[in-house]
Amino acid sequence: MSQFLEQKELFDRILLLQEDEVREPMDVFERFFSDYHLHECRYILWTMVETCLTTDNPEFSEPAERASLMMNYKNLQRLLEAGALMLERHLAAARKDGRKDGRQDERQDGRQDERRGGARGGERSGEQGGDQKN
Repeated sequence: MSQFLEQKELFDRILLLQEDEVREPMDVFERFFSDYHLHECRYILWTMVETCLTTDNPEFSEPAERASLMMNYKNLQRLLEAGALMLERHLAAARKDGRKDGRQDERQDGRQDERRGGARGGERSGEQGGDQKN
């Protein structure tokens, strides 16, 4: 049995996001979609599915297992589309409001220290202030 099914309590928690990403999850979408176009995500997902279905893999030997994989593939694509759309709308609203990164002007709302623990550390390399690739 899979470790993910055996240790549900562990794997139902947020494991990979850093503290700042938990506070600002839209940053994760921004970084992800600045690195990958939506068509690239679809290609990567399809390659994974195709590999599982076309190689000698006992995990996908039954039709029901293959159908489940295909349903998960479709749902992950939907999640990617929703993430891309959320980011696109978030950045459009930020541009409309005159904000570079979509956040409220922290100088005006006075919550910079509370929300981020002070100055933001380590700007992402290659950040292009709102360019969306999809």
